[in-house]
Amino acid sequence: MNQRTMGIDLGINAPSVAVVLDERGDVLVRGMRFEVSVEELERVERSALEGTPPGAKVHVVIEKTFPTCEYVSGFFSSRGHEVSFAKPDQVKEGRKFYSRKVSFRNMIMGFCSYWSK
Repeated sequence: MNQRTMGIDLGINAPSVAVVLDERGDVLVRGMRFEVSVEELERVERSALEGTPPGAKVHVVIEKTFPTCEYVSGFFSSRGHEVSFAKPDQVKEGRKFYSRKVSFRNMIMGFCSYWSK
């Protein structure tokens, strides 16, 4: 099985960041920075699907906080990928918890692991 889960932190004043996990929760792509454009989203998608059989899909997890998430979710949904939205209050609590213990990238990986189960 080649299940992939991708967590995306959408940047407002900085590049967005994607993390990709396999079905076991192992990190395949760590901290991939990108701008929100069709070309960049295609690059992120290719990276997430690298090494999977044709027709494989990605489960994309993003925080639903501002209009950019609609553009990104529409892009991935239109390509047949499953999209889940993390609730802003859960993300806020997670940031508070993880900020004392781990880096931001590890926090994203934690959210991805939770949603991939």
